[in-house]
Amino acid sequence: MHHNELKLLTNENLKPIASSYRVRMSKVGVYRVKEDREFFSRDMVNVEETSEIVDIFENATILLTGCTGFIGKLFLEKLLRSCPKLKKIYILLRTKKGKEVEKRLEEIFEGPNMEPMKLANPKYQKQVAIINGDCFLPDVGIVDEDKQKIIEEVNFIIHCAATVRFDEKLKVAAYINVRSVRDLLKIARQIRNLKGFLHVSTAYANCNRETIDETFYKPGISYNHLLELIEMFDDEIIEKITPTLIGKWPNTYVFTKCITEDMIKQEGRNLPMAVLRPSIVIGSVNEPVTGWIDNFYGATGVFLGAGLGLLRSLQAIADNVAEMIPADYVINAGLAALWETACNKDVNDANESNGIEAGDDKNEEIPIYNVVSSAESPITWGKFYVNNHFNPCTVTDSKNKKTKFFSVIFRFQFISNMLKRKTIN
Repeated sequence: MHHNELKLLTNENLKPIASSYRVRMSKVGVYRVKEDREFFSRDMVNVEETSEIVDIFENATILLTGCTGFIGKLFLEKLLRSCPKLKKIYILLRTKKGKEVEKRLEEIFEGPNMEPMKLANPKYQKQVAIINGDCFLPDVGIVDEDKQKIIEEVNFIIHCAATVRFDEKLKVAAYINVRSVRDLLKIARQIRNLKGFLHVSTAYANCNRETIDETFYKPGISYNHLLELIEMFDDEIIEKITPTLIGKWPNTYVFTKCITEDMIKQEGRNLPMAVLRPSIVIGSVNEPVTGWIDNFYGATGVFLGAGLGLLRSLQAIADNVAEMIPADYVINAGLAALWETACNKDVNDANESNGIEAGDDKNEEIPIYNVVSSAESPITWGKFYVNNHFNPCTVTDSKNKKTKFFSVIFRFQFISNMLKRKTIN
């Protein structure tokens, strides 16, 4: 497998230019500068060589869900930037808070994260189209006309859409995280030339286990029974029985993600599928812009809260692994998984056309990819916080178990500098 070679654009003489990326754009040489912060050429990457992964998407049409979210935006940018011969990307969008899908699509392409793509592919808009849909609704809210379009044209599906709120109502989580995948699988079975279907799950779908291998695990309840319960009872009763239903799972998010994985194991058989399990996703290392992130979830919220002086202490078990993964690593792993899935399908199809029986291989389990950092570069929470200038103090509880409280008295230079610039401006 030949991965894309990523090289930093270099122009050390390029001076930072501040401008509002929502209003206007400055251009210096081949570089565009947007956003009210310093934006350098070294923040951007450029793909200069092709690869087998890029080639698999030539003349292909992709259905992408969750494009307004962090991971979805990165998939969209990466595909449009790195795969110039891509035919089309259908983006599943819904009207939200009175804002039409066209406006929401326009907002997706705002911001510094899309600048490398716009430089590499200035005609990207011709490759993007909207499919009206809503993962909360039956059949993903897709009308018959658009379903037929998907069946006839789509080659790949990347399903990122999910509700990631830990305190989400069980009914909402079940509809968005479980039922929508079931209904997408039904559509996928009708697609004439489906080469790959990537489902983005989470490494914490089975967090009730001490060891999580790249395999499927039994959920607390089957997807059929969960959806039947949701339809059977009203919201008040569902809320009361939620703690009993989720059992050892800490919240409805990971609970429904685990159920969805089991459903994929059952209903995704003989489909060219793969499951991606990223851990705690943090800002990008290289692509599309160094350090880019658009949310305050997980570790990012801790960093920001500490930098603002709002978070004074954090309870953690110092010896536990800080299972974080940069966002661009997740995207590259996902596209590589989709490439491998498509290649395996081509092999199976070729064998069938030549009269070679697939045997047991064709019915093997759908591949799962745990995208984590601990396998090759583990770091504990204790080491992580010490490296970032937290001040630890050990507290012993009644069971003589030591827990470390990390007093937040450190300086995050990137946050401090950002706050200084905001103040000056």
